[in-house]
Amino acid sequence: MTQYVYLDTMQNLCLRLNNAFKVTRPDDQPLIDLYDAAEEGFFRRKENLEVSLAGVPVSDRQLERVKSFEDYVVKTENDAAYKLRESEVEKRTTA
Repeated sequence: MTQYVYLDTMQNLCLRLNNAFKVTRPDDQPLIDLYDAAEEGFFRRKENLEVSLAGVPVSDRQLERVKSFEDYVVKTENDAAYKLRESEVEKRTTA
């Protein structure tokens, strides 16, 4: 994984997590704002990345971080999907 791909991946993961938090933790605006800012920060870093550094491979630590973070994002997205499904079922039964 290159530096550019790392930044792009982290930006997308932050966006996905932010969207999941809007479902699972809609009242936790500071957390939603945090991941919104993180997504923007990764975008800016990617946008300003020097061409000579874009293709440099990331460290093993960065790879581990991406994998760990991705696992957390997927778990949170699954939680959000279940919550949305429960909400839809509840709407149907009360309607």
